[in-house]
Amino acid sequence: MTPPQKTLSEFFKEKYKQLPPPKKINNIPKKHPDREKKKFVKTMMYGLTAPLVFGPGTWGETFPQDMTERGRMLRLASAIKCIDHEMCTLFDAMAYMYSISFEAPLRHDAMKMYMYLYKHSVPEKWKILVESDPEYERYSELYDNEMQEVNQLRRWIFRRQISSIM
Repeated sequence: MTPPQKTLSEFFKEKYKQLPPPKKINNIPKKHPDREKKKFVKTMMYGLTAPLVFGPGTWGETFPQDMTERGRMLRLASAIKCIDHEMCTLFDAMAYMYSISFEAPLRHDAMKMYMYLYKHSVPEKWKILVESDPEYERYSELYDNEMQEVNQLRRWIFRRQISSIM
């Protein structure tokens, strides 16, 4: 006579009864409350008080006020990511490119980066721009080296912003 077959749940209950209880792990690294607190303060200071950085001259004064407010809101929403990556927002980089575009005509690669930043910073206005002239669509993507330049600019602007608030 064969013994009655156990159900799968009975089998596992019996099997796990035989195992010793899991050991407590005490080597989990503890968070440093001071470091966390400093990062939180830095993040909030950056999000709330970091200025828009403009190029030389007074062209920063021509930047529209509603766009300044938009930049502040985007920076606040992205503050954690900005602090972690040590880069400003795409909007901050676009505002800087806006101001230097009045100082002298932009080279082709700089114009391409400016349009890329504009597309990602103000998508609703970009859509209107592309509808008026589809030729702008060619600025929708950047090559790797151009993207590296954008990120380098964003790091430089971030350092300027941090130095002005800390």
